[in-house]
Amino acid sequence: MKRKHIYSAVDVERLDVAVILQTLAVGCIVAIDVAKTKFVAALATATGEVLKLVKFDHPRQTFAFLGLLKALRGAELEPKVVMEPTGTYGDALRYQCHRLGVPVHMMPPKHTHDFAEVFDGVPSMHDAKAAAVLAKLQAVKPAPVWQPETEAQRDLRAWVDQRHPIALTLALHYGHLEAMMARHWPEFGAVMDVHVRRSWFALLKAFPGPQAVNAAREEVARTLHRASHAQLGHERIGLPPFSWTSQLARVCAWRDPWRDGSEESLRTSSRRTR
Repeated sequence: MKRKHIYSAVDVERLDVAVILQTLAVGCIVAIDVAKTKFVAALATATGEVLKLVKFDHPRQTFAFLGLLKALRGAELEPKVVMEPTGTYGDALRYQCHRLGVPVHMMPPKHTHDFAEVFDGVPSMHDAKAAAVLAKLQAVKPAPVWQPETEAQRDLRAWVDQRHPIALTLALHYGHLEAMMARHWPEFGAVMDVHVRRSWFALLKAFPGPQAVNAAREEVARTLHRASHAQLGHERIGLPPFSWTSQLARVCAWRDPWRDGSEESLRTSSRRTR
């Protein structure tokens, strides 16, 4: 019961700010445990002693919490916010704190995890305890101050974020293609890396399998020559796997309902990874 009382939090809209201002003397640490909507903040002294735990719903009560920070800053208590870099859930609040002129310190999650058992002898963690641990850890070993990204950094991050879902889809299709090649043309990867060279797109689209390649070697050579912008020519067609009828592969089937439609699958996979 006592432990539960220690970690009990008050709603930000019911907090008596005047009492907090009277209790604090010099300096103030505001440690925030970030979540999707249920945020918990520990109001602590400069030495990390927690005076009050405050909870608020983000974004519904976020402006009320920012009002608390304004009051602390107006009383010249120099509040310092500390949080963990947990995805994007804390980005909006971190930005608003920065706009208020309140420094935000980003604590590495590994430090918080390691300090949890030292803090109260219990290795487990929950929202209220995480905020209290952050406050104490900030007093013992201050985290670096967060600085906003430059415009160039934001642009670069936006491009990376736009590419991420495309890269995941592409990796999925590459994996499917490699699985199909391992079954129907295992020698292919010995000569051509599908992740590096792009001329194989045209090759597999026109000749999906070793049998098709060996049946039209001259046309295959011309196809590779065009697709590789003359980097691959007739001399390359004499190398494995293009000169072999694969002895290891399961023979490709074309529109055979009792098999897996492997030629069509190879064509489709090669198109999807373009």
